[in-house]
This record gives sequence, C-alpha cells and structure tokens, in this order.
Amino acid sequence: MPAAETVRGSSLSTITPRTVALWGVLALLVVGSPRAEIAPAVALATFTGEPEITLGASDPLLLYVIIDGDVAATLTRLNERSRELIENLRQDEEFRSLSDKEKQQVLAAYQPLEIPEFRLGSAQTALKELVEFRSVDGTGSAVDLPIRSLAINDDLPSAQKLDPDQPVLLVYGLDPGFQAAGSAKELRVTAVLDTRGQDDMWQGVVESATVTLGSAARQAAPSSEQANMKLYMSGSFYLADRQFEKAKMTAEQLIRQDPTFIGGWLHLGNALAGLGQYTEALEAFQKAMSLYYDQAPVEGQPLEHPEYTAQRIREMRQKLESTE
Repeated sequence: MPAAETVRGSSLSTITPRTVALWGVLALLVVGSPRAEIAPAVALATFTGEPEITLGASDPLLLYVIIDGDVAATLTRLNERSRELIENLRQDEEFRSLSDKEKQQVLAAYQPLEIPEFRLGSAQTALKELVEFRSVDGTGSAVDLPIRSLAINDDLPSAQKLDPDQPVLLVYGLDPGFQAAGSAKELRVTAVLDTRGQDDMWQGVVESATVTLGSAARQAAPSSEQANMKLYMSGSFYLADRQFEKAKMTAEQLIRQDPTFIGGWLHLGNALAGLGQYTEALEAFQKAMSLYYDQAPVEGQPLEHPEYTAQRIREMRQKLESTE
C-alpha cells in the first residue's frame, strides 16, 4: 500500500494509520491543544475600517467592537471532518489488521472536540460594560481616554449567548474635543473583553488588535471627500448616541456640501425619524432611493440594491398610517 494518501473531494481513497495519525496532530495544531483556552474573538474597528484614523479636535470618534464565537463553528467543521475520516479509516484493510489497542491509539486523534458555548453579560453586568479600552501614547505611557458606550447599545439584551453565525456589534465613542485633554499626537487603542470574576458567563480575557488615533494637526488640509467622510462619521456618531438634533444638523450640512451623496439623505431620514417627523423622514428616504437609480451605471439597475432604504420607506409609511 502506498504511504501517501490520495484526496478526492472530501474522501481519502488510500490511507495508512500513520498518515491518519498525522492528520490528527495537524488538526490539533490548527485549533490548539484541547487543554488550551478557547475564547471568543474580539475585533476593534474604526468607522472607516482602517487600522489608523486621523481626527480633528471637533471630530467625535466612533469605534466598533465586534465579538464573535466563530471558533465554535470552526470546531464543528473539524468534528465533521474527523467523523468522515474515521468512516474512511474503518474501511481500510490495514487499519482492520491492527490490534484493538492500536486502533484506539489511532482513533484517539479524532475524538470530537468540545464545542464551547459563550455566554456573555448578566442581569448584574451588561455585555456592553464588560468591554474596556486601553490607550497608550508613542512612548508607551498610559493615556486615559473617556471612551464611552453609546446609546444604541441600550437596545441590546444585557446577556447574550454568542451565535457563531451572528457576531455581536457594540458601539463606543469619544465626544468632540477629547484631544484637548492631552498633547499626545498619536495614540494606540485596544479593546479588552474581561469577564474574570463575573458570574454565569464565560470566564476569561481577550484583547483586540490595536487601532491608531492620529492628530489632524499633523496632517495637510483634508480633501473634500475626506471632509465629507468625517462629517458622515459625525452624523453616524450622533445617530448611534440618539442625539437626533445634532444628527439632523450634520446631515443637512452634508447635503449642502454634496446634494448627490446618498449617505447624507439616509442620515437625514434617520435623524428625522428619531425626532418623530415621519413625513419629512419619508421624503428624505425617497430622495435617497431616487439617487440610487440616478447614479446607476445602467438605467434602472442601481449599483447595489437599496434594501435598507426600501425598508425604511416601508417603516415610515407604517408610522404615518398608524398615526392617522
């Protein structure tokens, strides 16, 4: 029998116990030792998605913390693969010729791995309160940044079981003018999920990768596109924090600068909806919808299907019908 395996699709047509045992070692290397800590993943993202963002003193900062239990899905796939390999192995003549003890030694590499269940948050400590932020300047000295949970997090349940297919998104921010508190030109920020000492949930601590906050004082004057993006981030900050009047003012400024910017009209619609002005909000969402088609590369076929805008139009109409 050849020593190498031949892989066709998802099955092994020719295998040896030695090769299969090696596959088991490799599988353990992928997920770590069964004794190693298996934890949820934490990611920290800026509004732009870039690892570095430059802000002016009048700019609010919007930060997203994404927590997911994708490791559970990975372990599930590995367990399915192990079951498949065991079925193929049991059909192999060389494996059948082994003693019972030898068979058990080979199969030991394919024992199902425990699928973790990540529960985070409790009635005493909400999930949003389990995230803290660590900030250092260019010298490595700690800097106290007043990063706070925004109002949108209040809509989330205080405790959640992580769904491997649906990460939890938490939104935090810094109010405008935070840079006045220090003179650091560049700061590195890390999000930390720390549940040690908490009851009725997964126990451990996980850190995100670092994002860098730069001072606009070191940068050249922003382009009109960069200025619009910062204004758009400001509007997103105020919407996430339920500051609808400020969000409305920011959206109106965006529209004055660029009446064809769909994001400005969406921000305006959401701000007006938050203020209970549903007729005006409907008009703003309809304007955004028309811009999708006006800017379509092919007539009648927008670059992307504006599902969110269509949903908001339906919701505004329902609001208006319920108040008649």
